Amino acid sequence: MDDGREVASSFQIQFDIVSWENIPEETLISKGGLFLAATEDEVWKQQISKDQRAVLFKYFPEIVSELPWTGSVKLDLRNSYGVRHARSVVHIANKNEDVGSIACEFVHNEADAAVAVLRDGLMKNTTLHSVSIQRSGLTANGVKDIALLLRGNSKLGLMWLLANNFGDAGAIILADALSEGSDANTTMHRMMLGLNNVSNECRDKCIQKTNGRMIFIPDEHLQSLVD
Repeated sequence: MDDGREVASSFQIQFDIVSWENIPEETLISKGGLFLAATEDEVWKQQISKDQRAVLFKYFPEIVSELPWTGSVKLDLRNSYGVRHARSVVHIANKNEDVGSIACEFVHNEADAAVAVLRDGLMKNTTLHSVSIQRSGLTANGVKDIALLLRGNSKLGLMWLLANNFGDAGAIILADALSEGSDANTTMHRMMLGLNNVSNECRDKCIQKTNGRMIFIPDEHLQSLVD
């Protein structure tokens, strides 16, 4: 050029082909957002494993929640998900009619607040039949929001609440939601409990009040959840 600058006569572009099967976790964390932006729906459905999805959801929940989901959504990385993720869980459930069950574990210091988000977001959902919130440190206050969800949602049929330390107070709140008042939930066939710090006396009372719909798994059978 007249001003002394050189004009390149050629240039090289490098295209990387992503093989999801071989991507290590540290690469998912650092580049997962870029990979997801270039991932087609069918690749997401067929080539990305459940474990990879759980990792990607931890770091890129808003992006992941816009992708198509079907069947069972399992997001069970321990100590990984909070209120931000609860909003994306709601979006996944309400956006994808083919999603029938969702399992998610929340960090203990955000679990109660996260459940409040689920309460508001899933109250009118008509496609979910199963919700699992395990190993999340839910307290009796958090259980109050689950009870409100149960009273407002007539489609849920199964719930797992293992390894949440809500004690007798929380168990009674759940039993009341399944048995007392004109808005008591009658569609919940089974509520699976265990490692909830519930006394034997309270367990018996809850089982009786709900006609056996609250099922308490012996704590000794669940130690693998907390090991």
